[in-house]
Formats: sequence, structure tokens, C-alpha cells
Amino acid sequence: MTTHRPGPVAATTGAEPKSSPRSLHPIESLRQHARLAFSIALAVIVLGLPAAWWKGRATFRTEGVLFVSPRFLRNLDTDPEHEIQSNSQYREFVQQQVRTINRYDIVANALPSGSPEAAIWTLGQETPRRATDRLRGALQISPVPDTYQITVALEGEKAAGLAEVINKVMESYVRTAHRELLYDSDSRLRNLDEEKQEVQAGIDKLIDERAALAQELGTTVFSGAIVNSFDKQLGGTVEALADARRQRFLAEAAVTTPDATRASALQSAMSDTGLNGFKSALNTRKAELLTSIRGLGPQHAGRIAAEKEIRAIDQELEALTASLQSRLAGNLDTIQRARHTQATAVEQKLAQESQSVRQQTESYYRGYQRSLEVGEELDRLRKRLNAIEVRISYLRLENKAPGFVRVFSPAMTPEFPISGGRTKLGAFVLLAALALALLVPLGIDYLDPRLRAPDELQVHLGLPITGWVPIGRDADPAHVLRAAVSIRRQLHLLKHQAIVVSALDHGGGSTTLTLALAIALQRLGIRALAVEANALTRDARYEGHASGAGLTDWLAGGTEQQVPIAPATTTLPPRIATGPGRCEDLLPVERLITLLDTQCEEWDVVLIDAAPLPVSLATEEFVRVFGASLLIVDAEKDSKSAVSAALDKLDILSPSAFGAILNKVPRKRKINDTPTVLAA
Repeated sequence: MTTHRPGPVAATTGAEPKSSPRSLHPIESLRQHARLAFSIALAVIVLGLPAAWWKGRATFRTEGVLFVSPRFLRNLDTDPEHEIQSNSQYREFVQQQVRTINRYDIVANALPSGSPEAAIWTLGQETPRRATDRLRGALQISPVPDTYQITVALEGEKAAGLAEVINKVMESYVRTAHRELLYDSDSRLRNLDEEKQEVQAGIDKLIDERAALAQELGTTVFSGAIVNSFDKQLGGTVEALADARRQRFLAEAAVTTPDATRASALQSAMSDTGLNGFKSALNTRKAELLTSIRGLGPQHAGRIAAEKEIRAIDQELEALTASLQSRLAGNLDTIQRARHTQATAVEQKLAQESQSVRQQTESYYRGYQRSLEVGEELDRLRKRLNAIEVRISYLRLENKAPGFVRVFSPAMTPEFPISGGRTKLGAFVLLAALALALLVPLGIDYLDPRLRAPDELQVHLGLPITGWVPIGRDADPAHVLRAAVSIRRQLHLLKHQAIVVSALDHGGGSTTLTLALAIALQRLGIRALAVEANALTRDARYEGHASGAGLTDWLAGGTEQQVPIAPATTTLPPRIATGPGRCEDLLPVERLITLLDTQCEEWDVVLIDAAPLPVSLATEEFVRVFGASLLIVDAEKDSKSAVSAALDKLDILSPSAFGAILNKVPRKRKINDTPTVLAA
């Protein structure tokens, strides 16, 4: 199997079909589609001129510029609530502002009822809402790339008032933007004022409570680092009570121990100065007596008297000491009992005083502790009050700050229109009508998938074509004759002196051209026989034999049977009809070769009018056996793809000779009719 296309003798290798670059013929296209071109031009003019009249009105444009700062322009303080952290956040913020400028409430505030701007923009009896919505749609808002600016533009038929409307819209937007950047600042200020009043009332109440506590406690200083007087008093009372209790214990011990009392009395007596002086005088007398009896005998009267006196002195000393001791013991006992009673009374008094001081201390402590708590609460409320006042001051101050947006350049009244001119648009409409009237027919012809001209078929085949025939009821004799001349030049190259003529579809004109070619060849002195081999669509022009037999009968009967050739007439050549058989009866193609060989002395060429090649197996067999194919292409309906499909089949059949005729070519077309040949 080969993939080559059937080619002429001069080309030994097959030529691939090329895409057919279609030449444009404007005048011819207009002639063929005159009604369509006229309808298109008329429609464009009818529809375009009113539109040009409406759109041709002068249009004025004015533009204002807003500046969107990447930083919040403050008066005094900073606030992270209004910080833009990145470039992407800034771009998103700019896009948000672009979508916000024509918000309904902003535009409505720019056109209040009764204002000059509302009177300029409102049309007739238009309602304020409708006028506002129309202005919202008319505003042209866009950010300026690589800048911090947003343009707000407005177009209108009149220059007067456009700038004023734009400026009012920008001012309304800036006011709203400032108000919304400090979101709901008025409500926030009211809430803060209410909170400030509540906090101030709480502070006043705590101050009054602390003043009452100070008056009650008798102090104006409240601090956890200072020890209060009741704590000191309670401490001294507790110490005094402990000391009194010790004194009572000592007094009680002295009262309950007599020996200790006597010992104390004896100690006191021994240390008594009067007793000691008297003892000293007696001891001196005793010493004198002892001195006087020194050397005296026991019986000496002086000694006895002296010893007696000495004994009297000792007795007197003992009696005096005992008397003093007894008297001192009694006094001490009385003193100790009095001290015990005193110590007990003091202890009781101190205990009562301690309990009283303790109770006063507890009450004082509770009041003092409450005063400390009141002080801490006052500090907390004062800090909160200070924060509220700072926030109120910030909101009131920054509410007047420039913020992120401001009017950068106000709009100005335009002096010249940016578009308009009915004459210009009318001329454009006429030009468009003429252009469309020309281009549409050209486009239709250019995009037509059919092969409408001989040069298109020739380029698509990659071969010279045998000829072409213009459209008409009958084949044009002059063009058919020229095709017959091309065939005559190559008759010596045919294998079996037979050419299979087939179209691509029924109604392609293969029968008419076969009969016309046979007549033209006879005019050229070539004995031509037309044989109908199409059992699908039989043509009555082939009938004329007296017996009514046809090709299928001849094939069935063999060579002995008389050939059923209908005689030539003034309009028809000698011919053989298909006969009554079926398509299968045409498949014994080799027998047809034998039968035609018996007639080779009578006919120079046999034109076999076969069924369309794409739909007939018999036609394929005819091409395969006879090796010569003449393809009839219908310029009115056969497309390039159909021709390519037929060529693919011919590639498989590999005929040694191939030609093509373009049939039904539209008239009034300038055609490059170059000499063509039947390729062999």
C-alpha cells in the first residue's frame, strides 16, 4: 500500500493535496451576493444613522482627584487601630475606597433636595432616588496605577454643573470616610461621656465615705505602712496587764508564805539603823564589861556582876530583835496583803481596759481597712477616669484629623467636549455599511468549504486538471471540447482504452459530462462509446437499444451476445445503458475488459459512466482494473474534505491515469484557465 496521490506522467511521485489559498474577487462576490450586500448595507444605514444621531451629541468630561495616604494623618496621638501594615493591605484599602465613593448614602448626601447640584443633575420629574442611582452609575472611579490617587470622573452633554456635582460627591465621600475611619465616633463619645459620669459619681461617693471614716477614726492619713495609735495602745495595755499579773503573782506568793514574811521581817530588822545603833551601844558596853572582868576570878563579885549585866544585855538584844521582827513581820504581812489586793485590782482594771482597747482596735481596724480599700478603689477609678478622658480627648481631636483620604485636586468645568460630531459618526456609519456590504460576501466566498474555481481544485489536487465546465442546464460545448482535447492528447497512454468517469455524489453531473465528452471526442475524430455502469441512479438518456438490454445483460451473456449499443443521435453519442441488473451484476469487471477488447476495432475510447466513487464498490473495481479515473467535482456542493476522501481511495486503487473536471463552476468569474491534461 502506498500513500501517494495519483499523479501526471511528468511527476513520478505522488503530490500531497495542498490547502487551497482562495483568491478574492470582490466584484464577482458582490455580483453573486448582491441582495445580501444590499440588505446588509441598508440595515447598517437604517440602524446606524439614528444611533449616530443619538451618539453624535457632544460629550463633556470633568475629573477630580482624591489622595489616599498610606498612613493615617493624625493631629496629635497615634493609634494602632488605623495603621496599614503592608502594601497589599494598602491596595485592598484603595479598592475598598473605589467601591465606597459611589455608595448610595454618599451620593445622596452630595445631592440634597433643593440644592443647586440636585437641580443641575435631576432630569424633569425624576425622583431623588432615581437621580441618585443614575449619578452612581455615571461616576467613573478608578485608581491611578503606581500613585496614591483615585480619579472620579463624570461625563455629560452640558459642561455647566459637572464640576460642582463631582466636587460635592468627593466632599461627601471625604466627610463620610473621616467619620467611618473613627468608626461611630459620635456614639463612642456619648458612651464614653456616660461612662465618665458613672466613674466620677463612683469617685465622689468613695470620697464621701472616706471622709466619714476619717472623721470617725480621727485621722486623715491612711496608709498600710503606718501603725495606727490603737495598735500601739493595745500593745502597751497588753504589756501592762502582763506586768500587773506578774506583780499579783508575787504578792499572792508573799501572802501565802509566812516563813518568807518572817525572813523578810528578820532581814529588815537586821538592817534597821535604830536597832543596829542600839546594838552597837550595848555591844560597846558588853565589850567594856568583858574588858573589865578580864583577869577576875569566877567568884569575883565584879565578875559576877559584870557577867550578869552581860547576860541582861544579850537578853535585851534578843527581846528587842524579836519585838522588832514581830512588828516588822506584821507590817510586812499587811503591806503584802495590801499589795496583793492592789495587784489584783490593777490586773482586773488592766484586763477591762485591754478588752475595751481590743474592741476599739477591732472597730478601728475595720474602719481603717475599709479606708485603705476605699483608697485603692479611688486610685483604680481615677486611672479609669484618666483613660476615659484621654480617649475622649483623642476622639474629639482626631475626629478633625485629615485621616487617610482628602481631596487632592477638585474638578474643573470642562471647556471642550471629548467626543461628539454627528457628521463624523454619520460618515463612519456609511463607511461601515460599505465595508460590511463588501466584506460579508468576500467572507462567505472565502470561508466556503467548496472548491468553486478551477485553480482552487488544481491547488488542492496538486495536479493540473482536465478542464472545467460552467454552471448551466447542459454542459457548455466549448469547455467540454477543451476537456476532450486534453483527453485526446493522452489516449495513447491508456491501458485498456477506457476511462472511468465518476462524481463524488449523486447529481454531480458525471452522466451529462460523459455524454458531452463522447460527442466532443467524436467531433475531434475519436470514436467514443459511452457506457453507463451505474445501477444506483440509471439515466434515461442511455436507453435506446431496440431490445432494451444493457451492460448487465451483456456481462451476463458473454461475448457471443450482440452488444446492446444504442445508436447515436443528434444530441447523444453511441451508448450502452446499465440494464435491469443490480449493482452486484457489475462486479465481473474482468469480463467487461474481455468484452471491450472485442470492440476495440470499432471504438478508440470507452467512457464508463460509473456510480459515485465514495459509495460504489463497482466503481472502485472499475478504477482498479482499467487504471484510469476521471473525477467529476461539483463546484456547487462538493467540499475539500470530500475531494480528499476520494483521493485517499484513489491512493489505495493506484490508477495509472487520473484527471479531474470541475463542474458547475459559477459564471461571471474571472478564471485562470490554463492548459490542462489528463494525467497518465
